[in-house]
Amino acid sequence: MGTPLYSIPVLRSLLDSSHDVVAVYSKPDAPSGRGKRQQSHPLVEYAEEYRLPVFRPSSLKAGVVEQEILRHAPDVIVVAAYGLMLPDNILNLPVFGCLNVHPSLLPKYRGSSPVSSAILNGDDETGVTIMQLDNGVDTGPILANKVVKIESLHDAINLTEKLFQEGADILVEVLSKLDRGSIDVSPQTEIGASVTKKFVKEDGEINWYLGAYRIERQIRACRPWPGTFTHWKDKTIKIIEGSVVDHKAISSYPPGTVVSFMDDKYVISTGDGAIGVNMIQLEGRSVMSASSFALGHKDFTGSQLGS
Repeated sequence: MGTPLYSIPVLRSLLDSSHDVVAVYSKPDAPSGRGKRQQSHPLVEYAEEYRLPVFRPSSLKAGVVEQEILRHAPDVIVVAAYGLMLPDNILNLPVFGCLNVHPSLLPKYRGSSPVSSAILNGDDETGVTIMQLDNGVDTGPILANKVVKIESLHDAINLTEKLFQEGADILVEVLSKLDRGSIDVSPQTEIGASVTKKFVKEDGEINWYLGAYRIERQIRACRPWPGTFTHWKDKTIKIIEGSVVDHKAISSYPPGTVVSFMDDKYVISTGDGAIGVNMIQLEGRSVMSASSFALGHKDFTGSQLGS
């Protein structure tokens, strides 16, 4: 069971193993583009390439869905970024229960935004956990996990991709151990536990009074959603890419001041240090490099950003 691109490595790993995939479940097709045409989710398209039976119920609570799954007679259900809650009748249906590939080291960062939260909080490492689902929010027992270092170039996109790939690799080992009856199961504790919230658009607005390192992490944590943005001349301007830069005498400028343009970057003052912005998007325009933006917006340098 899965939906986005991130879940494909998990399915691929299962198909490459000795285990049989009897069916794939995903969320219903979503409207896409200006014409709002129905677009299949990435996992569905991948599964159909391998001629796997695909099911897209809007909910798993209906009795007909339970009967449908019963006909597949699964020994285990694997969940990877599915997006729908599994009711008790589904959780208890397979012999070995339902396993979830969760992109954090549980019990830390339960909930909907574990990867973005780890980046935003400045953690040095995170990881992936294979857990057995129960009726709580990522509270089930742990079957395996793996630590992954957070690099400076990691954003929420590429770090999530890495975590699900690592999870796909250890999942096959877990399934083999389950089959042999040699798996070690560790109940979760509440020590160090936290529940992350779903990011909303407001989480992407930059507070220039924060420090440069905190803002740089926000840019990476909010990619692709909700993106980071600020305001200039009553318009929204998105900050697509940025990094902490060394700039002398930056403390003499109010936070949010576009101090200069140098080395193909706009240097913007913060509450502590400076951010160099090299990719930008003005409201109603396409994403462009800072160099291209500078050609048509000479008055951006020296201006004050923020609401």
